[in-house]
Amino acid sequence: MPESRKAAVVRTLHALQERLTAAHLAGTTAADGALALDFNSLLVQAKEQFPRSDTLRLIEPLGAGATAPVLAVRLVMMRRTLDAEMEDRPLDERRGDERRRWQRRDVAWSARFLIGEGTALAARAVDASRHGLRLVLDGAAPAGLEHGQKCCVEVHLAGSSARFVRDAEVCHIDEHGIGLVIAEALPASLVPAPGDVLNPGVKGAGAPESAARPALRSRLLALLRW
Repeated sequence: MPESRKAAVVRTLHALQERLTAAHLAGTTAADGALALDFNSLLVQAKEQFPRSDTLRLIEPLGAGATAPVLAVRLVMMRRTLDAEMEDRPLDERRGDERRRWQRRDVAWSARFLIGEGTALAARAVDASRHGLRLVLDGAAPAGLEHGQKCCVEVHLAGSSARFVRDAEVCHIDEHGIGLVIAEALPASLVPAPGDVLNPGVKGAGAPESAARPALRSRLLALLRW
């Protein structure tokens, strides 16, 4: 049976991950630019073949100066998304898995939900994952709010002056709040990925850069070998 276009996209993605792994182990950074161009071409094909994927729609093309760690993270996000889409299950269930693959935790953060032409609504973030957030608005949801709508969220952390801002997209609306899918991961010190170990002394939106450097190489290799 001829290979489907979707399967061809997934196979090309796996091959690109292998090329990135080989380039990293060989220490050839000159290949990063070519790999980024190939990633951008693959991203266009993936969005054409999987048009209903919320996460895939939020992955952006890489710039000419993109580094290997950035490319590795984008490839992992795309691979997990496409693998979930390719599983032989109902579409609604697959999309639910895509939104919920990241470990969640209950939170109590004040937030501002920014939509449209500068409209800002007071809200509370009640649970969070690395790439998702659920908000409860202080008032009624604005008329016309719909699935897929682009927005922005500004989160203020309890007990400190720290805050973070993320572009997002509405992926769920019900009586319990508004679900957002977020392309740029939330700070790892606040919402760890499965297997991450938090430093109990870290407060605010992230650990100092110097504290993260010893683990950079091992984390990159782990991403490349996913």
